[in-house]
Amino acid sequence: LVDFVVVHVTLELVVVIVVAVLVMVVAEVVPVVVESVTVVLVSEVLVDVVVVKVKLELVLVTVVAVLVMLVAEVVPVVVVPVTVVLVSEVLVDFVVVHVTLELVVVIVVAVLVMV
Repeated sequence: LVDFVVVHVTLELVVVIVVAVLVMVVAEVVPVVVESVTVVLVSEVLVDVVVVKVKLELVLVTVVAVLVMLVAEVVPVVVVPVTVVLVSEVLVDFVVVHVTLELVVVIVVAVLVMV
């Protein structure tokens, strides 16, 4: 009985020591594992964010480039007709003024002749 109790107690002590050692090992290892996994995950997220940011910037650059091209195409199309209309209006005004002045001169000359 004494031997049995001694063996039993010894075994329990061995188990407690083994468990204590395992707990200490796990307590040492777990933070390292968690830290490395966290670093990997965070770095992956950062890489994803950077990739997304770069892709968005590329999209923006492309959109701006397309808009610039459209504006470059559209501006001449808009500017030319507007210029033509404005110039033609000015020319018409000039001709009207010129004709009106000539008519006034003709009328003045006719009145003078009659007088």
